Amino acid sequence: MAIHYPFLLLSAVCLWRARSDPSEIEKGRNQLQLLQNFAQHPRYGDCWRKALLRVDVGCKQLNEEEQSRIALAFTHCHLERSGRDFPVCTERSTVRQCTHGMDTVAFNAYTEFFTHAHSICYYLQNELWQEKTQDIILRLTVNSDSVAKQLEATNLMAEEMMQAQNATLQSQEEILRNGHLLKKTLQESTMGVRQAFEEMQQSASEQRLLFSEIFNRITYLHQFVVGESNTLYSFLYNLMGCGAVFLVTSTQRTAGARLVLFGLVAANIYTERMICAYILGGSQPTYDQTESVTFWIGMARKISISLGLLVLLYVSLTHRDVQRQSLEVLHGLQETKAELQSIIREAEKLLNKPENFQEKFLKEDLIFGDSGIPDPSFMQDVMDSESLRDSVYSVQLAQVTSTPRRRARSRSRSASRRRSSRPSEPAVYNIPVTEPVTPRYNLRSGASINNSRSGL
Repeated sequence: MAIHYPFLLLSAVCLWRARSDPSEIEKGRNQLQLLQNFAQHPRYGDCWRKALLRVDVGCKQLNEEEQSRIALAFTHCHLERSGRDFPVCTERSTVRQCTHGMDTVAFNAYTEFFTHAHSICYYLQNELWQEKTQDIILRLTVNSDSVAKQLEATNLMAEEMMQAQNATLQSQEEILRNGHLLKKTLQESTMGVRQAFEEMQQSASEQRLLFSEIFNRITYLHQFVVGESNTLYSFLYNLMGCGAVFLVTSTQRTAGARLVLFGLVAANIYTERMICAYILGGSQPTYDQTESVTFWIGMARKISISLGLLVLLYVSLTHRDVQRQSLEVLHGLQETKAELQSIIREAEKLLNKPENFQEKFLKEDLIFGDSGIPDPSFMQDVMDSESLRDSVYSVQLAQVTSTPRRRARSRSRSASRRRSSRPSEPAVYNIPVTEPVTPRYNLRSGASINNSRSGL
């Protein structure tokens, strides 16, 4: 296949040369040479160079649209060189729009350049095809040389392969002869291996039984060690818990929670033993059992600690100190006693003053007067003073028999009553009275009013 490929390419080149028109090629060459000369003009060369660039791009995909665009570019340059007007034509305008405003001379020039564009593109494609053909022929020549060398090498390799195949056949015959001997040897070795395998299988079954017994003993030892270690740790932990409970509940505020906390410690001990018995009693003890025991015992301890803290907090918050309340009551009684003593002292002072008796004596004179009938206003004052004294004694008695809270309430109530009754109190005026020369009546001296009068 590699040998026929160059000949096919050469035949294709020959067919292209047979189909090409020499007159068309010559015409295209002449027109292209003329345009290249126009492009060298110093004044209008830029327009022709741009048109030739359009030719290089448009001829690669030549169609009616591209051919018309090339002819319009050449017509524009030709009319510009001739000094004639050219209608406005942009890249976005269609060919119909560009040729619609042309006069007869411009349209004839456009038609001529349209034909020249076809000839120029034909010539350029022919030149491009020739260049490609020469390149292909050159590469085919190089490939043909390499193919010839490869064929020679292939022939040498084929000869070497034939020699190797002959040697291989001889070695295969020798291998076949040795194969029969090897077959007999393999049969004998197979019998020996089978016997050895049976013996090994028997010994493996014995070792399996031995290992199972050892594993059972190790499992029992593992369960024993784990159980005893958990028991020891549980004993130490709960012993420390009992000590902590005893220390925490040694105060009066938390003493009420001691029994409940000891109950929680006992419940924790029972829970830990149940967890160990349930997990370690499995049929297949593994390392995961130790982790499970540790995890669940830790959870039980956390729960018991949380419950203990809640109980301790509740008891401490709801505790009532009876001694403190008793001390408060005693302090209140002492204050009441001190107040009563001060009131009694003031009463004694008032009773011991002689001015009171003089005023009383004068009041008696004023009350009875000459007629011997007591004054009604004086009787009203006496009744008011007695009611005031009874109210004072009742208040003091209520303070003695009441608690501090009730005493505080009674004080506030009495103060409010005083404030409410303050506007209705009668006005009291101090009137100076000249002391008489005659001695006044004294209850302690036992003198009667008749003696005083007889003295007068």
